[in-house]
Amino acid sequence: METPIGWGFVGTGSVACHFAEDLATLPDARLNGVFSRTESSAQRFKALFNVKNVYQDLDELIAAADVNVIYVATPHSSHSEIAIRCLEGGKAVLCEKPFAINAKEARKVVATARSKSLFCMEGMWMRFVPLMGRLKSLLRQEVIGEIVTVFAHMGYPFETEKDHRLFDRKLGGGSLLDFGIYPLSLSSMLQGGPTSIHGLKSIGSTGVDTHASIILGFESGATALLGSSIDSASPNEAVIMGTRGTIRIHAPFYRPHRMSVSSVVPSKTSVSYPQRSSMIKRIKQSKLARRLDRATGFLHSQEKIITESFQGHGYQFEATEVMNCLRNGLKESPIMPLDESISLMETMDHLRSQWGLAYPGEELPGLTR
Repeated sequence: METPIGWGFVGTGSVACHFAEDLATLPDARLNGVFSRTESSAQRFKALFNVKNVYQDLDELIAAADVNVIYVATPHSSHSEIAIRCLEGGKAVLCEKPFAINAKEARKVVATARSKSLFCMEGMWMRFVPLMGRLKSLLRQEVIGEIVTVFAHMGYPFETEKDHRLFDRKLGGGSLLDFGIYPLSLSSMLQGGPTSIHGLKSIGSTGVDTHASIILGFESGATALLGSSIDSASPNEAVIMGTRGTIRIHAPFYRPHRMSVSSVVPSKTSVSYPQRSSMIKRIKQSKLARRLDRATGFLHSQEKIITESFQGHGYQFEATEVMNCLRNGLKESPIMPLDESISLMETMDHLRSQWGLAYPGEELPGLTR
């Protein structure tokens, strides 16, 4: 077994709990420290996940000799501040998504990591689950040809939980940063950065975006149609349309186990219509009918189901990537590079500038609140 990697956690919320559960399945990982703003929460976390030490001061966690990397799992509004503090203290960082509140903050985190020559990564766990590796392999093989459009939407109704942090502007609440980041990250992984960005939103009573619809355009002419919601249920699926087929990532696409691949192949025979009405039969020889026959004959698809099951929540694959990078001396992950995290924040900044939506004390291009 490899020499164990020591982890420290900042934050003890539900996401941190899920991460800790999955981390416990890795024999080369040790959860050696935790810090929370409330000691009682940290003590509960220690008891639940057999954490070695509870720290009442963040600097003590950062200084701990048996902690190699710190996982930041606090509300969005504190991500950049805590990540920079950890990096300045000499610790590698895995910062939960979104990487920061805005691109300005993200650039500061990245600049600090690079100046300190330390590993840093955004915690976009979706990128690391096994099915995503299969997806990228299929696309490299051009199984569906060139990508034309990506559809993806993520959302859950939280309307009965108005006290949830999702509805708090001070904490960076809203559908975009919490849920919209997933379809945006999927599109970025598959299509790169957009050349045009357009979005519509609905602003709720607490001042955050409760749902959003996003259209991205790319230099190739491809598009992405994306969405997020905290006030309605979503299919939570993604569809990738190509010139020779489609791939549907079944729900939940952000933690997928299954996808359907439909490849388009020419049919050698025209399609028959045994139950056509008498009217259709009379126009069978018309130009329109002949064109329809040819088109339908070509669009004969073969569907294949691909499954990659796993136990747990799926954070173990992200943790494994971090530990592999640390052991190999990498300063960032090639699967979730830092420049891409900045680009994603820039896209979300652009959308919020269009919407006139800024968080308290924040400055966005053309917008200050």
